[in-house]
Amino acid sequence: MYFQSVLLILIVLLSIRLKVEDAILLVMSILPFQFLIKHIFIILEGSDKIISLWKETIIIVSFFKILKLQIFNHYLFSKKFPFILFSLIIFVELFMLIFAPEKNDALVSFKVYCFPLITAYCTSNMKMSESFLNKLLKNLIFSSFFVFLISHLQLYFFSNQFALLMGIADYIASSGEIVFKYTASVIMGHQRMYGPFAGPNELGLYTSLIICFFSFVLFKYKLSKVNKIFITFILLIALATLIQTFSRISWLFTGLFFFISFRKITFKKEVLFSLLMLFSILLFLYFTTDFGNIFLSSIKFEEASAEGRPDSFFDGLKMIINHPMGLGIGTVQYSATKQLWQTEIFWWLVLVENGVFIGLLIFYSYLITFINLNIKKSLFAQFAKNSLIITIVVGFLSVIVFEPTFITFLWIFVGLGFNKLKIIYE
Repeated sequence: MYFQSVLLILIVLLSIRLKVEDAILLVMSILPFQFLIKHIFIILEGSDKIISLWKETIIIVSFFKILKLQIFNHYLFSKKFPFILFSLIIFVELFMLIFAPEKNDALVSFKVYCFPLITAYCTSNMKMSESFLNKLLKNLIFSSFFVFLISHLQLYFFSNQFALLMGIADYIASSGEIVFKYTASVIMGHQRMYGPFAGPNELGLYTSLIICFFSFVLFKYKLSKVNKIFITFILLIALATLIQTFSRISWLFTGLFFFISFRKITFKKEVLFSLLMLFSILLFLYFTTDFGNIFLSSIKFEEASAEGRPDSFFDGLKMIINHPMGLGIGTVQYSATKQLWQTEIFWWLVLVENGVFIGLLIFYSYLITFINLNIKKSLFAQFAKNSLIITIVVGFLSVIVFEPTFITFLWIFVGLGFNKLKIIYE
């Protein structure tokens, strides 16, 4: 693990040198490829324990840089940002981590619960340049393009190689068929797209957030012609990717976001073109794959995983009542090596791991943040507000909201919504 140690030291030095906004953009660029990078290191060095801390390292360095600025330069933070509430959650989660019997599993949950909040603190208090939105758009266009490119390569050209590289295949049968470890990798016999992510739902939720953000900027903000062309191109690939993940929760997230955000929008050329793209992709997939059957089976709760969701909901309620003090962090999250209970509902995961009091405190933090983001005409605030309320809702339908890339991206946007530099849209 010598190379990983050297690389982590270089990341620390780079984080110290970079501006906080550039460090955050670096996180957003690399994070979608984290699962792929970790498995490359597992193959090369037999472990990913050191390199898996790269994101947290950048965030911690950025946090202390901002803290230094606030203490010595009297730089005031956003008044609407729920600093005390977030600090309380982080303190309680740290206490639970210290006394957790399975530290590795507990650390995964701790990072998901706490580091997005710390990231939001960084993005809400960093000195944001006037050109930040343009830098962010370029960053996301470039990064997401490679995510979607890798995803199509995985599904159509290197499916066996990716399944073995990412550690999600038990073996390749003599017929050439992949025998997956997880049933979520296929749906009704059809292999799903997952690209550089741990699974198709993870890729779907990331893609959904990218589609929602680019669409929001495209329809609400005055962009240059070049940016419009690139964003439209990315939206086309993103829509094709989203559909081929067969992630129903991601489809729902995207649909709800468009319903909330664009109810009053006039039908500009961009809107009509986007609808035409979506219709064309759906039509193509309907006639070339089993998409139609899978989609209809899912919304009718006839497909296996969709059919079990209502039972999972009520089983969770019983578990919360029977274990009001919780089982401890890391005991329910879906990558736990010693999982004490399994659920398909994010909020049940939160409540059963943390107990009712702490779980409701985390739920309240989402609600109060949503309320405080009521900043009119602020591009980031309105996007984050709409995304946050949808996350709260879909958290009662799926556990995938726990996914680290999605939750980190979401709270980066939340922090940007609280930043003193407001990017105003028409």
